[in-house]
Amino acid sequence: MALIKHLCGSITGLRAFKCSKSRLSVIYSVNRPVSTLHRARRRRWHNMLLVSRQSWRMSSLSTKFVAADFSTRGLGANVASAADLVTKHPDNNITENIANHIGRDLIHEPNHPLQILKTLIFEYFDRNFQNPDTNVEIFKKFDKLPPVVPNAKAFDELLIPEDHVSRKPSDTYYYDDKHCLRPHTSAHQTDLFRQRNMAFLCAGDVYRRDEIDASHYPVFHQMEGARIFDKGESQDIKKV
Repeated sequence: MALIKHLCGSITGLRAFKCSKSRLSVIYSVNRPVSTLHRARRRRWHNMLLVSRQSWRMSSLSTKFVAADFSTRGLGANVASAADLVTKHPDNNITENIANHIGRDLIHEPNHPLQILKTLIFEYFDRNFQNPDTNVEIFKKFDKLPPVVPNAKAFDELLIPEDHVSRKPSDTYYYDDKHCLRPHTSAHQTDLFRQRNMAFLCAGDVYRRDEIDASHYPVFHQMEGARIFDKGESQDIKKV
């Protein structure tokens, strides 16, 4: 099975922080871009994907993934198509090459390595994190969120300082002075929490103005999750 050039994403760690005296939010991040793999990595990924493909055949894959219901307006910010992303606005720095990547939906393409990996992770959380009273999955899944997001969602509401390097046009693709291509899936966190999602997984393509080299490409994929725990759920935190 051939490896796709832009195979991206691996679970890179677990972060936890207190958000109140009675609540704890745990964030799982998949934020490591991979564009061109070295030979050793290729062999490791190839072997992993062969196993994944075998698991794929054995699985029913009947899980229904939830699309976001708070944005149904194309790509976000009333952008109808990728062709509309390149404008003459003074703050717009999206190139045609980047715009052409939007809408490829590799994480939804059947049998694509990214789609297989995403599905395996979603299924893992469905199997291991269920409400003991109802047997319903705890984590909701979102993998169709719009890539154009307000700057406030991508930076301000995540408490990223105004002078942080990630805000610079040299690091982020801006659509206009108020919107950008999401530089991370964390740009959806506050909206998902406002919808009273107590636990969720979020996956999607993200965009950063990285120089292309063996481990960087300006388009890659992330998956992350968040859960708010009640104070008495310490055993669940240990399980995570």
